[in-house]
Amino acid sequence: MKLFYTDASPFARKCRLVIREKGAAGVEEIAANPFENGTDLLKANPAGQVPALIPAEGPTLVGSALICAYLDERLDGPPMIPQDSDARFAALGRQSLGDAALDAAVRLTQENRRPAETRSDYWKDRWTSALNRTLDVCETMAPPADEVDLGWLTIASLLEYIDFRHEDFDWRAGRPALGGWLEVFGARPFMAATRPSA
Repeated sequence: MKLFYTDASPFARKCRLVIREKGAAGVEEIAANPFENGTDLLKANPAGQVPALIPAEGPTLVGSALICAYLDERLDGPPMIPQDSDARFAALGRQSLGDAALDAAVRLTQENRRPAETRSDYWKDRWTSALNRTLDVCETMAPPADEVDLGWLTIASLLEYIDFRHEDFDWRAGRPALGGWLEVFGARPFMAATRPSA
């Protein structure tokens, strides 16, 4: 299997975390720059987005939720999506919540990169508000730091992406449980190994 990713993509990071948490080998990770329209990435995903997974058999998979579900089912190691029905939907619900907030955070990044005279205060406020509302919900559900599933990997990726791209966004203020949880969860070896650096 081959996984196309970028170091800065929080959606690709989720997939890379699943691979490591399952202790799996045999997945080749290929760094790609979506803005360069490299032919290998475009063959894998004509939309030119990461993550994209080329499985050993079958069509290419795109989208982090689908790729993570596939990796969890096909790779050996502890499940990242619980088998128990209630726990499974709780984990998938956290993933969906985190993905929606990640989308807002990425859009906020893109807006901030526009020339100053073309940035929209309306959209910046809208995405910032979406992040704050989501983080307020997350504050109420921070688990023991040794609980690992796809939902919590997504929330951790969200929080560290905010730290990475939005240094002026003090999400820890008023959210001591969430900040304390990430301090411990973020020290996991696989979190450190996949943390974006540029």
